Amino acid sequence: MNAGLRHRNTLSAVMRAGRPLPINEYMSILGVGIVLVYLLLLPPGVLGLGITALALFCGICGVSRETLGVCCLLFGMPLGGAVMEAFGIYGIGGKVVLLIGLVLLFGFGLRGETATLRLRAPVMWLAWTACVLLLSYYHGPETEYARSKIFWFAANTILTMIAVCIVVGNPKVDFWKIGSIAVICAAVYYSARICAYPVLKPQSIFILGAFRSALTESQLLASPNTLSYIASIGIAFFMGTIIDKRLSLRRQVNLLVSLGIALLVIMSCGQRKFILFPLMAAASVLLCRPRNRTLVFTITILMAIVVVTVIVFGAVGGKNFITEVLEGNETVFHRLNRDTTWDAAILRIKEKPILGHGLGGFYVDEYSRVSNRYAHNLLLEMLSEIGILGTIMIIAPPIVWFVIPSGKTILSKRTISGGTLIPLVLLTFVTAMLSAHIGKTCIVFSVVAALWAYSGPDIELRRLSKTAMQRRRSIALGDGRKRPITLKPQSI
Repeated sequence: MNAGLRHRNTLSAVMRAGRPLPINEYMSILGVGIVLVYLLLLPPGVLGLGITALALFCGICGVSRETLGVCCLLFGMPLGGAVMEAFGIYGIGGKVVLLIGLVLLFGFGLRGETATLRLRAPVMWLAWTACVLLLSYYHGPETEYARSKIFWFAANTILTMIAVCIVVGNPKVDFWKIGSIAVICAAVYYSARICAYPVLKPQSIFILGAFRSALTESQLLASPNTLSYIASIGIAFFMGTIIDKRLSLRRQVNLLVSLGIALLVIMSCGQRKFILFPLMAAASVLLCRPRNRTLVFTITILMAIVVVTVIVFGAVGGKNFITEVLEGNETVFHRLNRDTTWDAAILRIKEKPILGHGLGGFYVDEYSRVSNRYAHNLLLEMLSEIGILGTIMIIAPPIVWFVIPSGKTILSKRTISGGTLIPLVLLTFVTAMLSAHIGKTCIVFSVVAALWAYSGPDIELRRLSKTAMQRRRSIALGDGRKRPITLKPQSI
């Protein structure tokens, strides 16, 4: 018997027999346990930051460099900035984490010619989107803010596209590890903000909206949006990895504890869109035809119970961010705290519906809030700045060449490691519809492009197969000594 095959069979037998797990699995469990202890005790200052840093060290032990590099690009930069700012060092932390992520991912490759063909259309769409935005810039006020939007769109799109392509196309990327690291990083970010702003420390992690309530105008850098987003990324990857995998009892417990930690952080932040996201993520996985349907359905029910409980307790306790949504005599815009910005966007759309006001032209003098230079809604922002024409030019290609031809198969496709990106797509979409401008929410474009690459129609692959068949036919009719060329499709 082959030695390698005998070794794999022996290892599988050991795992089935319940023998000890690899040390990195225990370290990950230990990291999650340390985070749970931290949240229950909430030690202040550097002590709390040191405890969560220890948990992060345990969580990244034994992780592949591809997985760690993806974590750095997806959510590591705001974490690095927060940690450095806790020690009074500004403007460096995020750049350091970015550099580490690029070094870890240096030299990654795509798997074969078919992977390049799959990426061709999505990458061309992203380049086309950048060109539309650039033309819109010259049509608009050409301000420094508009130039910054182009810069951030280009930079963030390139970085997130690299990260997401590696997620879907590299078998060494572990969805479970990304989810676990994201949950631990949420706790690290939490402790770093408390270290920098001690007034943010709540009496208990179980107080709904405590982090949000303690926030003042002078501490807007300690954004609960960022904290909730990191925790939600953890939920998205956890739900994406359990879709078809049967988990041992140990892993099921670890999963529930990790999801519980993420929920505690999100509820403490009190950000409404993220409070609903765990339920939305679990429900979206049910639509992806999971093999592990029982576990996914159970988690969906648990998430529904948690969300309903939070809403009831928030309403009874008079939490403003809950009661505002339940007010029956207000518009939807007002309930979501987007009445001023969305009304301003609608005014701008009515003024120039076809071409828009150009990139950065959203702001309405004497009406829009000074701090709100964008619509807090990606669709309204695009319609008000690049108009109906520009919006159609951007969203039409993926709809025509990806969504319509693929149909329901989008939900049934899996990445090379057996996971699904649907919860992550949902997270980026919800964030884009309620927060930030196109330069910051452009990860939704990268995620859609990656989804297009690995679950879109195989138009280019069929064309390549046709070309290969023609070459075989010509060789068969010509010199018989030439060997025919065979095509071996590979997943991205």
